[in-house]
Amino acid sequence: TDFKAKVFGVAIKDRAAILPAGHSANGAFWYDKSVAGFVTSSYYMDKLPDYVVKFNKQNTLKKGYDPKSHADGVTVTFDMAEAIMKAEKLGQNGTTDMLCVSISSTDAISHQTGTWCSPGKENEEVFLTLDRDIKKFFEALDAQVGKGNYLLFLTADHGGSHNPNTLKEHKLPGGSCNFGQKMRDLNEKLKAEFGLDIKYAKDIIGESLYLDHDLLAQNK
Repeated sequence: TDFKAKVFGVAIKDRAAILPAGHSANGAFWYDKSVAGFVTSSYYMDKLPDYVVKFNKQNTLKKGYDPKSHADGVTVTFDMAEAIMKAEKLGQNGTTDMLCVSISSTDAISHQTGTWCSPGKENEEVFLTLDRDIKKFFEALDAQVGKGNYLLFLTADHGGSHNPNTLKEHKLPGGSCNFGQKMRDLNEKLKAEFGLDIKYAKDIIGESLYLDHDLLAQNK
């Protein structure tokens, strides 16, 4: 559209808001639990739009609370998406605008609990919430843009599986990895090999192990 289209991304996770919207997006907003609201980057703009500031003030989630791991992460994402759509008048600019909405809570909860989580029911709750919130968002689209005037894509980067303990209980292949123990084992092996009682590997983030390069350099 020769850059006439408005393009926005919104999600709880930063990368989930940024990557779908792309390099030349008008904006990407993601949730920062330290401020209990949506933030962006100076890559897109010098300050938050007034409607995002207003949304954050009206947000009832507390600082430090991570909605990514709860069903209300779905709701706050769709509410922000609706606020963007209305404030930016998406679909009313004489060209095809694009709004990328990524739901992070289904992902996080599937990782944490698996798909069969009795008696917690976290997974059931998040998908029922998703179903209700998508319905509400469709109604907002119908009111703002009009039925038949928008094209909707639904996709996912992966599904969820049962908790590995559930798989083992039912004699299905599966298992888990204790990364903390792996790091401790590695440190003990390196201590035995080099004779220095130091912490060679210092951290595990996600599934990646980090060596203490400064400490290794100091000890040659």
